[in-house]
Amino acid sequence: TITASQYYISAGKEIESKKYIMYTIILGIIFVYLQYIEYKNSLFSISDSIYGSLFFSLTGFHGIHVMMGLIFIYIAYIRLSQSTITHHLNFVFSAIYYHFVDIVWIFLYAILYIWSSGLL
Repeated sequence: TITASQYYISAGKEIESKKYIMYTIILGIIFVYLQYIEYKNSLFSISDSIYGSLFFSLTGFHGIHVMMGLIFIYIAYIRLSQSTITHHLNFVFSAIYYHFVDIVWIFLYAILYIWSSGLL
């Protein structure tokens, strides 16, 4: 959704770009909420084992970075709303940051959920 928004900004379609920025923010908030639910219903804690320590540390740091990325994207949304669509370097940097957070999640998911379950 952040890539679609970036495409629409480049195409000069302000309404569509804002819509996809909001989709990104909503999906990020849902992700953080689901992480909270997972923590709340977890059968292990941070002090149970090395896996618990790594799991909560890595996913917790990732969740913090998701929240920071959402703040960056929201600031970019406000700036896009207040200025012309040609000034969007702030948005580009926030999108790059959010892409990095997405890539890190792919590796964390593969290691913490798939590999640790024995499926690989």
